[in-house]
Amino acid sequence: MKKLIAALMLCIPLVAKPAEITDPSSLATLGIGTTSFLVPAGATRFTCGLAALAASLTTCAAGIAGKSYYITDIVVGTTTATSGTYAIQTGTDANCATATAVVFPAAPAATSARFQAPIAANPVAVISFTTPIKLPAAGYLCVIGVATNTINININGYYY
Repeated sequence: MKKLIAALMLCIPLVAKPAEITDPSSLATLGIGTTSFLVPAGATRFTCGLAALAASLTTCAAGIAGKSYYITDIVVGTTTATSGTYAIQTGTDANCATATAVVFPAAPAATSARFQAPIAANPVAVISFTTPIKLPAAGYLCVIGVATNTINININGYYY
């Protein structure tokens, strides 16, 4: 009996083989992009960056009619020996001057809420979101820093 059980264990795999995708275009029928499982079919990737950003709310990506930005990653660091703070915000026009709202950190926080960026001597902070942060349709993507410890920031994601 022991020999029979051992023989069966060798013949029957214990872990099922994962399904193979032979035609990646079939993923589009599920609403999944073929380049990444995080990006829906029909979405367009974007990257925006700002250097030496101070205490002025500045447009990183202009709003697009009928589309929403989805932030998937943030890469940020200060340009000084002291940690700088920053916030990502949205609004309905250039530099998010109208209908300004907090996106990161901790929406819906006050527009004065800030997140710390690491000092220039340290590695940059890389923040990746399992669930992307969605901005309102046609919303501008803006960033504000602090006057004394400017920051460099790159924001990645897609719009859809």
